[in-house]
Amino acid sequence: ENSPRAFQNSLSTISKSPNTSASVKSKSNNKYLDVNTGDTLYMPNSPSELKENTSDSDRSLTSVRSGSSLDALPDGKFPIKSNRLELIWGCLKIGRSSIQEFQIRNQLNQRIRMQASITGSSFRLVKDNHDSEMLTVIAFVLRPLETKSFSIMFCPTKIGAVSEKINFHPILGGEIQHSKRQVLTLFGYGGHVNCDIGNIMKDPGGKLWLSLGKIECQTFIEQKFVIKNSGTLFAFACVDIVLKGPFTYSNLKVDSRQVVVKPQDEVNISVRYYPSKPDLIHLKSTGIVEIGCIKIITGAEIIRGRLRRLYAKLKQKDTPIDPLIERLSSVFPGENMPSDLRYLKESVSAVKDLLLQLSFREVAVTIEQDLESTLVNPIMDMDETTMYHTLYQDDNNITEIGDMTAIKRETSRLFSIEPTNIILTFPMKREDTILLHSMNSKEMAFDVKVEPSDLFSVFPTNGIVCPYETMVIKILCHPESRKTANNTGRVLVYIENEATEIS
Repeated sequence: ENSPRAFQNSLSTISKSPNTSASVKSKSNNKYLDVNTGDTLYMPNSPSELKENTSDSDRSLTSVRSGSSLDALPDGKFPIKSNRLELIWGCLKIGRSSIQEFQIRNQLNQRIRMQASITGSSFRLVKDNHDSEMLTVIAFVLRPLETKSFSIMFCPTKIGAVSEKINFHPILGGEIQHSKRQVLTLFGYGGHVNCDIGNIMKDPGGKLWLSLGKIECQTFIEQKFVIKNSGTLFAFACVDIVLKGPFTYSNLKVDSRQVVVKPQDEVNISVRYYPSKPDLIHLKSTGIVEIGCIKIITGAEIIRGRLRRLYAKLKQKDTPIDPLIERLSSVFPGENMPSDLRYLKESVSAVKDLLLQLSFREVAVTIEQDLESTLVNPIMDMDETTMYHTLYQDDNNITEIGDMTAIKRETSRLFSIEPTNIILTFPMKREDTILLHSMNSKEMAFDVKVEPSDLFSVFPTNGIVCPYETMVIKILCHPESRKTANNTGRVLVYIENEATEIS
């Protein structure tokens, strides 16, 4: 879907629409070259002229092109083509990073000098695929008909929606033409969900299964499993049952098919089976039977909200819609949509990228008449390498820090700090970040010290970290450090009567 050919074909369909380019080409000599299709299109002189020459059917097409494509410049002076309309990220944990690539191509048989710049602080240009060289502005030259790749890193620093842009400006006579630009839009969201399924079993092959137990003469048998969200954002789960076997087993039910899970919370899902008389006869003569499969879809509520907005746009165009998108766009009990959802204005082509942010799992539902034979024996026959792991020596050291004795460690029950080691290479890499993650339901005060202070500095040196949030601490290498080779130091983070050391 994101291939250059598919990208060009989709834009070609827009540009050849009888209501758009064909109708406006004859209205004026003020034309421009579409950077995505190469077609010559009408360029209005003013917003009022644009409104006058745009019909209702044109507006939806125009919004798709201007909202996420490279906007063409007057007089066709900037003939470049891109293989991406926009770059879409899902939800990313604070302090983590994710890289995507796109390409632009020079359509002329002459060199073009350009500058690319990113607005905001959550996205960075990665120079020559080196994570240590991240820039917000870069100048470059496109040779005749050359295609150049760009890598963009998304690294959110706070929870919430992020909508930024890459601006491309031509450089003429050594001057950056700020009045002329083309834009590619970037969308992402800071924060994450982590949905785990508990109270179920996993076989050596990784298959998940839920045993309802032994069937006797009871009216129904019941078992529960848990969906736990250990992330920082609201999560959702869709639960469906697919029946299988020689009988229909139509009386297999779940009590909740659509649930919302708060951060650091969990929900219980009950699975009940009401056996019919034919089922009882068959099941009592069989050791173990797989009567169905539970399909579970999990993801962040913000992703579902973004899909809901695109679903509304697809309905307006009478486009065939996948039933999964329609279901995810419905109202869930207790749903919580962030207010900053309005900043994420992706085009309908982003549907596939957003669906890839969801997790799909299957859990087999079984009934076992002889638990001893179906549970114990297979485990005894397992390959021992799937059961045992090599133990390693605990090399945590007890260090004296002032009047406090503390254990050097990476994590705590109330907080975690990463990374545990930092390497700065002056002058290429003068600074780095330390992430302090709170796993406490209360605010926690912290203090930070760095040694030696004449070579390194940190910011902030103290503060408050809110419940379940992440504090970013920056460490900077002073220019004086280059006078001495192999400088070493340490950062001490004091929080909740504990001290953690980062070297």
